[in-house]
Amino acid sequence: MRIRAFVLGATLAVFTSPANAGETITSPAKAGETITSPAKAGETATSPAKAGETATSPANGLISAYRFESYTVKQGGTLWDIGREKLANPYTWPRVWQVNPEIKHADRLYPGQVIRIPVELLKPELRPAEAPQVEPPKVEAPKAVKTKTVPIAAPIPAAPAETPVTVMQAEYLAEPDVMASAGFVSSDLAVRGHIKGSPTGRAIFGKDDSVYITLAGDEAAKRYSIFRKVRDIIHPITKLPAGTLYEELGSVEVTGPKTAVIAESFNQIENGSMLGDYIEQSPALVSASPRRPGITGHVLTLKEFRRMVGLNDILYLDKGGDAGIEAGDAFGIIHKTVSKDEAVADVRILRVMPNTSTAIVIRGIEEIGEGDEFGQMSGE
Repeated sequence: MRIRAFVLGATLAVFTSPANAGETITSPAKAGETITSPAKAGETATSPAKAGETATSPANGLISAYRFESYTVKQGGTLWDIGREKLANPYTWPRVWQVNPEIKHADRLYPGQVIRIPVELLKPELRPAEAPQVEPPKVEAPKAVKTKTVPIAAPIPAAPAETPVTVMQAEYLAEPDVMASAGFVSSDLAVRGHIKGSPTGRAIFGKDDSVYITLAGDEAAKRYSIFRKVRDIIHPITKLPAGTLYEELGSVEVTGPKTAVIAESFNQIENGSMLGDYIEQSPALVSASPRRPGITGHVLTLKEFRRMVGLNDILYLDKGGDAGIEAGDAFGIIHKTVSKDEAVADVRILRVMPNTSTAIVIRGIEEIGEGDEFGQMSGE
């Protein structure tokens, strides 16, 4: 599933991991580039970089140089709104947050605020044009040289060409990082431990960072998934507790009794993040003829504290694996009227938990809200 994005003027900026006061954090850089770390307490914070300046971002374990476009925030704008409008994949909006460390809350931007958007995240049609190609200078062909014709042996016939093999590319409903960002609703997630600081004293971590961990009981697994609790969910119809919405941030590889290394980073990982049983990402495949099981239920909640969602948005259903739902299944979102029931959107299942499912909207003609029914229309 691809979603697209906006631009103003291109600038090259370099982003690095934050460091404690007095520490210097370095990472690989291209020749002529400068790697810096954001200001700590008592230092001067870096404002959005202008053309030719060096910009910093929180550590995410993927330190690299970006070209970026400046974007001026509109009235009521949030990073999620900007992601839907400007990014090829709107669920990569946390990476925009990471390169704008001055933003404290993703949903608290102010009109006129200028932020940076890495060019590589933008919709293809909104990316700045590449520099025009310059034709190489013409070089005169060398003058002909007279040669003698010398008889040679007949050439050896070439071996017959092998029959080309067609490799089918699998197309996924969403990439692993998008699925992780989408999260899931669960009422029985087992918390196995927590991240409790790091040797560097930092509080934000990314891939390959070393961290301290605490594990409950006699936990001995080598790998754990990292989670963040988003909010508790109340069923919109029954008004009963329906579980908790979690976002998956990555995973850790245990290296000692109280130490680990961040093995995967799908989003910003913070001190205090929860550790749970490792979940291996298995993205759902796009199918021209998906399963349409005769299961009905309700939209449990929507992502990002929204009241309504539309195309390419994430929502959560109140039925899961125990009811027979599988990843890749297709359902219609149904609006009931006095005269008829109408399917106003199509969704595909990204992730299945025992009692809930995470879905993505792939077609919609009306907005979807909490409590809407899902199922099949007659004749499907």
